[in-house]
Amino acid sequence: MASRVTVAELCRLADVSRNSLYRYHAPILAALRQHHGPKSARTRARRSAERYRNENAALRERLAKLVALVDHYFAAYREADALLKRRDRELAELRSRLNLQPAIIPVRPTSTHT
Repeated sequence: MASRVTVAELCRLADVSRNSLYRYHAPILAALRQHHGPKSARTRARRSAERYRNENAALRERLAKLVALVDHYFAAYREADALLKRRDRELAELRSRLNLQPAIIPVRPTSTHT
């Protein structure tokens, strides 16, 4: 895999400063830019920004689905809670109307076979 040639790496290999490269070796710099394309950094930035926009859109969609799911479960909880409270009230009313007393269960004598 070919590695990307950078200005810093080129200056290090040639043992010249970056200022020297820019001032005295403009044709080399132009060739380097032509090889990499003048818009490559902007293109990469644009692609990166587009990728982040797409990820954000996907995350917003997932968030909207999660919010809808939370709303659904909260509504179900409120409905179940109301039903349980109603059942408890009805059971309490029924108990008070029946005036229940503890039941006495007679004990049968056990027969022993010997």
